[in-house]
Amino acid sequence: MVKISVFKNPDLTLDVRVSEAGTIGFPLIGSVPVSGLTLPAAERKIAQLLKDGGFVLNPQVNVLLTLAMGNQVAVLGQVNRPGRYPIEGRAEI
Repeated sequence: MVKISVFKNPDLTLDVRVSEAGTIGFPLIGSVPVSGLTLPAAERKIAQLLKDGGFVLNPQVNVLLTLAMGNQVAVLGQVNRPGRYPIEGRAEI
C-alpha cells in the first residue's frame, strides 16, 4: 500500500494497493507500472505522466510506503533454523 499526494491537488491524494502485476491505478492517468521503482522514481514517473497529460502544470508528487507486504522469505527443509525471515534492502515498490 502506498499513499500518493500531489501538492495543492487534494483530489489527487489517495491510498492505493500495488497490484500483483506491479501497477497502480491513478486518477486521470490510469494504470501506472511502478514495480521495482524506488519511491523517488515512482514520484518522478507519476509527476511526468500528470505533466505530459496536461493535467497539472508543475506537479509535486509525494509517494509514501504505508504497508509493505511480501518482504519476507520462508526457509524450509533441512536447515539449522527454518522459518520466516525479513528481506532487507532499499525501499522499492
